[in-house]
Amino acid sequence: MATALRRLDLLAALGALMVLLGIVGVTLHTLGHDRAALYERDAQERRQSLDEAARRVEEGLQDVVDDLAFGTQVVQGTHVQAEQVAVLSALVGSVRAYRGAVLCAAAGQPLLVIADPRRQGPAPEVLGSLVSQVAQAALAPGAALVEASPPVEGPDASRAGEGWLRVFATRVPAGEGAPQDRSLALVVDTQSLLAPLGILAAEDATSVLALGPHGRVVPVSSPRVAGSVAAARQGHAPTLQAMIDGMEAGQAGSARIPQAELEAAGLGRVEAQAVWRPVAVAGVEPWAVASISSMSALQDHERLLLARVGGAGLALGLLVVVLGGYVLSSSRRSVVLAERLRHADALVAMRERAARTLAHIPSAVLVLDAQDRALECNPSFTEHFGAAWPGTALAAAFPQADPVAVARLHAVLAQARASGGPAHLPDEHLHLGATPGRYRLHAVPLLPSPSEPQARPPDHVLVIDDLTELIALRTRLIRNEKLATVGVLAAGIAHEIGTPLGVIRGRAEYIQAKLGPQHPQHAGLAVIVEQIERVVRTIRALLDFAREGGGEPGQTGLAPGSAGEEALGAEAADAEVVVARVEALLHVEAERRGVDLVCAVPSPSPLLAVDADQLELVLVNLVVNALDAVSAGGQVRLSVSPAAEGLVRLVVEDDGVGIPAADLHRVFDPFYTTKKRGQGTGLGLALVLQVAQAHGAQVELESEPGRGTRAILSWPAGRQSGGARGARTGGR
Repeated sequence: MATALRRLDLLAALGALMVLLGIVGVTLHTLGHDRAALYERDAQERRQSLDEAARRVEEGLQDVVDDLAFGTQVVQGTHVQAEQVAVLSALVGSVRAYRGAVLCAAAGQPLLVIADPRRQGPAPEVLGSLVSQVAQAALAPGAALVEASPPVEGPDASRAGEGWLRVFATRVPAGEGAPQDRSLALVVDTQSLLAPLGILAAEDATSVLALGPHGRVVPVSSPRVAGSVAAARQGHAPTLQAMIDGMEAGQAGSARIPQAELEAAGLGRVEAQAVWRPVAVAGVEPWAVASISSMSALQDHERLLLARVGGAGLALGLLVVVLGGYVLSSSRRSVVLAERLRHADALVAMRERAARTLAHIPSAVLVLDAQDRALECNPSFTEHFGAAWPGTALAAAFPQADPVAVARLHAVLAQARASGGPAHLPDEHLHLGATPGRYRLHAVPLLPSPSEPQARPPDHVLVIDDLTELIALRTRLIRNEKLATVGVLAAGIAHEIGTPLGVIRGRAEYIQAKLGPQHPQHAGLAVIVEQIERVVRTIRALLDFAREGGGEPGQTGLAPGSAGEEALGAEAADAEVVVARVEALLHVEAERRGVDLVCAVPSPSPLLAVDADQLELVLVNLVVNALDAVSAGGQVRLSVSPAAEGLVRLVVEDDGVGIPAADLHRVFDPFYTTKKRGQGTGLGLALVLQVAQAHGAQVELESEPGRGTRAILSWPAGRQSGGARGARTGGR
């Protein structure tokens, strides 16, 4: 006992010393790690801010390139000067940043000068020499898609917006009425394009440096940083010079600028974090931007962190010393007491712990002897299969199980006895309880207790996990994850497609207004605008699919209390009108494929409790799938007929290849498709199911490989109010 106590004293002293050394090491490591993480996080935040500002500048420059391309197409497409003036005047007047436009000959002489009368400041004639130079540069062999001028300087600088004005020019190829190449130039006030960089410069302790295509400092740059460029180029600040060289070379990077370099460049006695990157737009010589942020706040935070961590480490060290003394004094007494109590408590604690563990295990547990007779079971087993009294045979412990399930239980027990270790059946479809389910079985061997020899010592523990609900939950979770993916995709599509569609529609309406209703192309432009509206409605439907739909019940067009009214409160759709729109939309595609598209609607045509656009979307998806499944010479039939009371039956059937039985239950899952890669997204039938369920409709799918497919919709009927029917049918 004395030897054990001396050994305990030595171990306690060594333990306290090791803990103290560990605290010191952890403190130093924490300080270094936190410092590096702090600086890296700050650099990452600066980089993200600069990337966001640069991205917005790139978008502004890209708009200038796109507008030049648009103006080039207009100038090249017509030789009527009045039309050229009208289009270019509309372009200059519609964009705030544009001061004017100039159409130049090959020698740089202005052929057409457009100024925005609403803007104050110099007209394009003031910049005549600069416009001529850039226009000639745009026509030079090997010139970029768009040539950009340096900022305006010299006597006209004050008149030209203090260096904000730049000229962007591009080639106008020779065409009808113009045998030689010309150039189109835009006079652009870049102050609004570079405004995001000004917002970035407004942050505390952050300065911005911007270089134009000719390496000249842009006025949006912070004055102190702009003044330090000359000092850096004289060799007083190598790191700052490396940053400027990288910007001029169109590279991206980051660096820590030492305090001595910033002081030599006139930027103060502080260390700074610099981040730079190019502002690149296809066809234009890249610009470059950089942000230089003072690290004084980080250094103050670092010193505060050092004080806190050091103080905490010192306090913890003192606490360890105190606790070590206490442990050392009390451990001598505890050794004696522990030895006396260990044997007395071990058996009781083990028995209680085993009983509590067995009672709280969520799996069904049955303890068996060597003859597979029950010795004990936990509450979960009793809840699932009934009580198994001691001495009950294995088959009697599962009174509702079929012989196959009992045989599998005996098999896993036999496997455990043969191997001498645990045996498992990971996933079995068994009829153990009142209904069949999915179960995982484990047979674990037990050793008899030497202190309590019994007539029937425990031999094995049978653990049964019910996986039925888990598998169903996993299936629902996978579907919900797919729906969440559709939501992200829908939001991205709405964001990315909405703006270009608005631009296309605006340009189409503008050209339509210019041509007039008598022009032969007026009707074609009207079709473009109408189809853009249809795409917008489709995007909206995709967004509705990704979230739970809902409307205000009781809108006109529904029978009160109908399933459709309770679901969405939609207007009633005339089946004949919707089917006619679907046929008009897809008959050309059907003829192109050599497929006979047949539509049949009874007279009078029924009304359905759904918005017409949503019903059209459902039918278009079903008919397109049918067309994809039918080869040339086949037939697709769309029919409408009354069904049971309050329902309308819509059927889309084809004589195509059909769907294999193994895939039939999966076709409504989002992103699942039987089509070849690139021919389908797997969202069509998922969207059909979403819209149908939202309106209380039922969808059935019947298919046989090689003999075709039938999609059957049982849709709630709608009811018009007042004279809505006459208004709805009178214009057919």
